[in-house]
Amino acid sequence: MSDNPHPLRSIVLATASFLGALYSISLASAHFNRAIRDCKDVKRRPYVVTCTACKGHGFYICKLCQGNTTIEWSPLYDPVVINPCLCPTCEGNRVQRCLNCLGKSHNDLKEMLDLLLFQATKLETLTLRTTRLV
Repeated sequence: MSDNPHPLRSIVLATASFLGALYSISLASAHFNRAIRDCKDVKRRPYVVTCTACKGHGFYICKLCQGNTTIEWSPLYDPVVINPCLCPTCEGNRVQRCLNCLGKSHNDLKEMLDLLLFQATKLETLTLRTTRLV
């Protein structure tokens, strides 16, 4: 007979300790990444403006179903029967993430200034085109 009555016990213990170490490392790195992201947000806070579309919530009521979770839909042009279907925009959650701030509830001032500059240049080129046509 062998000296070790449970030959797989050492393999199971080694595997469990290895998987536990992997889990703890992944958990620590996730917390570290979150802490770095929070520090960056705190540094950026003086340069942000509250989103006007969602009023700083990050979400707003679904515009397709108006918060009812279902829409009336029929595959035919002149419907005989109208079927209630789950809203494809909010997927039944009644709210959708703000598309203006992407759910962050604020806009970066730099991004807003870049957008305004882009719109101003677009408007300037449009007015130049119309004056050339006249």
